[in-house]
Amino acid sequence: MAIKVAGTTVIDDSRNISNIPTITTTRIAETAPVAVNSGTAVSLDLTTGTVFRVTLTGSATITFTNASGGSAATVILTNDGTAGRTVTFAYSGGTFKYPGGSGSLARTTAANAIDIWTFFSPDGGTTWYGNIAQKNHS
Repeated sequence: MAIKVAGTTVIDDSRNISNIPTITTTRIAETAPVAVNSGTAVSLDLTTGTVFRVTLTGSATITFTNASGGSAATVILTNDGTAGRTVTFAYSGGTFKYPGGSGSLARTTAANAIDIWTFFSPDGGTTWYGNIAQKNHS
């Protein structure tokens, strides 16, 4: 195989590749554990799944637990019938980073509204990158 850039050969590998492995994929299904906010604290254990449904019944701190190497989580965050609840995401010893360098994101606080949050930590929970993937579902 030869790779050319602007007519010039930059890679010329004329070896015969005959031992290419077969890759088999399987369908991966994710369950959505339900966590109900007690009004102050919610713990989301990443060993039980990575998709969580949380209904806020009060202002809360939502804490991820048991992160490993490259951990990810999706949080379907629903407000109950009361508007204006606040939420903070946490991980023991971890730092959360959001687009634009802000310390948090403006979320939908209307009664019964739903925001879908996504989080990823490439380093076992030391740094978390978060965003609102879908906002203000009613």
